[in-house]
Amino acid sequence: MEPVPSKELLARFYRGQCTEAEHRLVVTWLQSAAGEEAVHAAMEDQWEGLKKEQVKGPPDDQQLFDRIQASIQPPAARTRPGLAGRTLRLAASLAGILLVAGLAYWLLVVPREVTYASDYGQTRTVALPDGSRVVLNGNSRIRLVNDWGTDRPRTVQLEGEAFFSVVHTRSHQPFVVRTSDRFAVQVLGTQFNVSSRQSGTRVILNEGRIALDLRDARAPAAQARKVVMQPGELVEFKEDPTAYTRRMVNAELFSAWTDNKLILQNTSLREIITVLEESYGFRVRVTDPQLLAQQGSGSIPTDDPEVLLATIAEVFDLQMNRNGVRVTFSPSP
Repeated sequence: MEPVPSKELLARFYRGQCTEAEHRLVVTWLQSAAGEEAVHAAMEDQWEGLKKEQVKGPPDDQQLFDRIQASIQPPAARTRPGLAGRTLRLAASLAGILLVAGLAYWLLVVPREVTYASDYGQTRTVALPDGSRVVLNGNSRIRLVNDWGTDRPRTVQLEGEAFFSVVHTRSHQPFVVRTSDRFAVQVLGTQFNVSSRQSGTRVILNEGRIALDLRDARAPAAQARKVVMQPGELVEFKEDPTAYTRRMVNAELFSAWTDNKLILQNTSLREIITVLEESYGFRVRVTDPQLLAQQGSGSIPTDDPEVLLATIAEVFDLQMNRNGVRVTFSPSP
């Protein structure tokens, strides 16, 4: 079996910084069945990843190929004595090796940013490079690089709502969830829920321990306020992270959506409407504003939008009318 080159060696080969022995090792591997299989498998993974990261539908295969091809930027060719005298066949062979090497370098070595997204009313589970797990609520997305390495924080950018199950690494590598340049959640290994919506930002800690970095818009990053949360705590704010509130809650109530349930515990209709609009894409109208203060309790399945709306109407004793994404609640006759 041919030796498998490391990512570092592939990078040096691509940049023209190999010794002759290293050069022979990489070329032999690229021409072997194992090398071809590795590049082919990586290309298939990238192909599928590029398709999945498109929120409004995947591009066609030619667009995907053009994107991969455009990302391969070989270094300038070096002139070596005697090269001009070689045959065109050898030149073509070398060109083919360089192309495959460039492809291998881009697929196997270069970290790339990837995006995972969910549609309205959809939950989606994503496995992260370190083995951690993220469940996206409806109308949410995360962005991250596909290879975190071991020398930098594991960073995820979140828009929407997600539940994180984070693994602890031997190197105690921090895990960071960012929702803006003014707010971040730092953790080593735990389970927590983060929601960053137009209505505000909210963090609930289920297990472990996390620290929040909250910064005033006028303050430098070095002056961020750090808040350490304990299991069962909720921290939330509207626009200014430093104007936060914190309280103890039943954390499982806030992550029940990962099991396709919406649990109400003296929850107001106003709060429910916010969930319907932000996570499910409905446009809700209430004919009597006094209804917004009504409270209800119970467990509602969320995997069927029609059942979800009908159950909410039943819990609050309301009449519900739906026309596409437009929903109207009115007092029962």
